Amino acid sequence: MGTGGLDFLIAYALLILCHSLFEIVIKVVCKNDEADHKPESYRLEKGSYSVSKLTKEGGTYKTELTVEAAAYVAKYNKTHGDHVLDDENSKTMSLVYNEQGQWEAEESAEITFNVFCETIEKAPEKPGYSELKELFGDEAVEVACATDSNAHETKTYGLARDSYTLGDVVGNSESGYQVSLTIKSESYVEQYSETYGAHIPYGSGQAVITLNYNQQTKKWEVEENLPIHFDAIDKPSDVRRD
Repeated sequence: MGTGGLDFLIAYALLILCHSLFEIVIKVVCKNDEADHKPESYRLEKGSYSVSKLTKEGGTYKTELTVEAAAYVAKYNKTHGDHVLDDENSKTMSLVYNEQGQWEAEESAEITFNVFCETIEKAPEKPGYSELKELFGDEAVEVACATDSNAHETKTYGLARDSYTLGDVVGNSESGYQVSLTIKSESYVEQYSETYGAHIPYGSGQAVITLNYNQQTKKWEVEENLPIHFDAIDKPSDVRRD
């Protein structure tokens, strides 16, 4: 077979690159370290590449393989969500025709495309009871007797499990996160009554405070002065009617 015939066979081999280039790897890497998206590697996809004209250098046949990023970014997004290309739209590698009659990469058989995603801001979870109890300590709430005729002492208590409600977490990473905590007096007045006899809440029966999230320590903090104050009065005796 003459030189022209050999050229034809090599040119024909270019038409079946999708079968012979099984060792070429297309890698997609997310460059957003905060997202924790792992790299993915793909085989060469039909329709995602083009091949240049055949050249001959020193008896070695060569060609250029140009790979478009779009198909591989789309595959990556199916697994890891929306990303945008943070790289060139296409990249090229040199191929040489070896003595075994196969095309191979002249240098690295890997093409890497970098992508980027916007980190989805996630608000912190509301604090649980254990976290709140530790935050407030043993002197979260104080109850004082406001009955003029008695001199019952003021008592302090730790946060009772069913004495509060939490609002929604609001804010963002720039302005900070907050959550409102509403504490009701009933359970504390009940505890107070166990020591000093029957009392009922007097005045405001609840207090609302704001907790702030410390993004460095990853913990909720309270800036209001503690303990929270509630008043109670002696429960009036029942009046018997004949």
